[in-house]
Amino acid sequence: MTQYTGRVFIKWGGQLMASKEGASLTYAPGNIVRQMVISDRAVEGWQGKIEAPMVEATFVHSASLDIDSIHNAIDQVLTFETDTAVSYILRQAVSLDAPKLSNGEVSFKFGAVSCEVA
Repeated sequence: MTQYTGRVFIKWGGQLMASKEGASLTYAPGNIVRQMVISDRAVEGWQGKIEAPMVEATFVHSASLDIDSIHNAIDQVLTFETDTAVSYILRQAVSLDAPKLSNGEVSFKFGAVSCEVA
């Protein structure tokens, strides 16, 4: 029977994080996304633009979770591993927005220079 991705595991700088359900990866191979070019007469074609890989995740908050260290770190390796044995490695990753701490959870948004299938 086919297994479908149900859980993901996030490592930040090699450390396995206590991530909550709902983590997401936005990834365009080669960092290129396409947009349609539309004129007043027709759809003319498409154009590419660069888009950085992103991960949004929420972690369980505890005294051992150093929010400042995670947010201030630069040039990190972030690994997005699925329970179906497909992993993505984001290189030169950084925390983008201010982390949000609420109800025992901390939400982060990460960006990276590149993303590759491991």
